[in-house]
Amino acid sequence: MGELFGEVNLFTTEWTEGVVSHLVKEAVNALEGKEADWKRWISFDGPVDALWIENMNTVLDDNKMLCLNNGQRIKMPETCTMMFEVNDLSVASPATVSRCGMVYLEPVHLGWRVLVQTWAEKMLDIIIEPWLSKIVELLYPVIEKLLYTIARQCKQVVESPVCNLVTSLLNMISIYLSKEAISLDNKDKIPNPEKTVFVYLSFCLVWSLGANLHDSSRPVFGEIVRNQMRPHFPEFPEGDVYEYGIHAEEHRLQPFQE
Repeated sequence: MGELFGEVNLFTTEWTEGVVSHLVKEAVNALEGKEADWKRWISFDGPVDALWIENMNTVLDDNKMLCLNNGQRIKMPETCTMMFEVNDLSVASPATVSRCGMVYLEPVHLGWRVLVQTWAEKMLDIIIEPWLSKIVELLYPVIEKLLYTIARQCKQVVESPVCNLVTSLLNMISIYLSKEAISLDNKDKIPNPEKTVFVYLSFCLVWSLGANLHDSSRPVFGEIVRNQMRPHFPEFPEGDVYEYGIHAEEHRLQPFQE
């Protein structure tokens, strides 16, 4: 609470500015400069908590007045708007909900492509180039084809949202191909990094997008995975893709029984 709205030190009585109060004061001070007409947004990205959100009620009503613990009252300018990006409103009171305009986005309307785009930005310092760019470029058409196959030709054991499947895939790729996990730039350990990337990518596709499929749907899904990866990875093995794992030292696909 103190980090958000500011707090008074009980021993020195010194006031420490909070993030919200600082941003609102910046918006007020900007009214006297060249940026007076600029629109400002204060975005709260995180779960709604009954403790801190109730302190915003005076800001969210018609008065738009931020009241701080040290007695300060700051009038939020008309050029400043607060936005709350939350997962749900399970702990929000009716007083808070009634003060906000609600925009609900269903996952089906959001789509899965934004997940890949956001993931790629986060991976800039985690997966080395040029492999990150090549992975992202390949993911868009491959994911689209595999999701279409799952929706039209496959049966899932438990119905899973598309965004959850794609998130699982991206998480697996992050685990296997991060620079902490594998040295793609070390020619002594990995003489063929391109092949290695496609080996791990193939494995991740099978055990994320295809992990929840019924046994009767696995041959169809496996054949589509093979067709999608063969142009980039000619050594993709024949047979049931679910029967292959990764050889830890040689970084190749091998049957589990080996």
